[in-house]
Parts: sequence; structure tokens; C-alpha cells
Amino acid sequence: MDTSSPAVFVNAELLKMYMGRRVRAVIQVSRNEGGLMIGQSTDGQQLTVKGGAPQTFPVSHYVEVIGIADGNQSIRAEMCTDFGERFGTCILTLVAFSLILSLYVIFLVASLFEVAQVFISKKT
Repeated sequence: MDTSSPAVFVNAELLKMYMGRRVRAVIQVSRNEGGLMIGQSTDGQQLTVKGGAPQTFPVSHYVEVIGIADGNQSIRAEMCTDFGERFGTCILTLVAFSLILSLYVIFLVASLFEVAQVFISKKT
């Protein structure tokens, strides 16, 4: 794994903040047109991918793209990886579980803090 030039994960909205820099995105392929791959980003917006042999990826497949952000909604691909048609169902479940667990921990810490404040105020 090349760690000399890490690629930040982006969606279409974040892409514009990383113009000219190496980025990584996952899109669902909508269509292939003349050497371009057009797809939907994880935030529901459209992204265009140039290069990286996009014509080989079937419509509706999820594709990870690593390349250079060269426009508000485009990436010049260095490498593309096909994840197939059902990418992320397990990952989304894990993310949702992690989010729920994090919220629970925050609630628990807040509750403990509140109890500690009540205990301290009764002592004084």
C-alpha cells in the first residue's frame, strides 16, 4: 500500500475542497459515455470520472475511484475498483450500529455527569 500520497475520502459536495489533490470516492455507475463514467456519489449528487478504463464498469455497479480532483464534480482516475451491485450493505449496517452505540455512550456520559453534579451539590 502506498502511503506516500494518501487519498482523502470525498463525496460530490466535499470534492470541491480538494481541487488538484488526490481523492477517493465511491460512486454508483449511472452511464458510460465516450471514455467518461458518470455516477451517483454517496451524497446523491452526480460525479464524472475521466480515465481509469471506466467503460469496463457496468451500470448500477459501485466503483471506488482514486484519482485527482480536477473539477467541481469530476475526478481524473488513477485507479478504479469494481465492488459490484451490492456494495456496502454490511458496511452501512456497521456504520449505523456504530452511530447508535456512539449516541448511547454520549447519553451515558451526560447522565453520569448530571448525577455527579447532583451528588457534588448535595455535599456542599
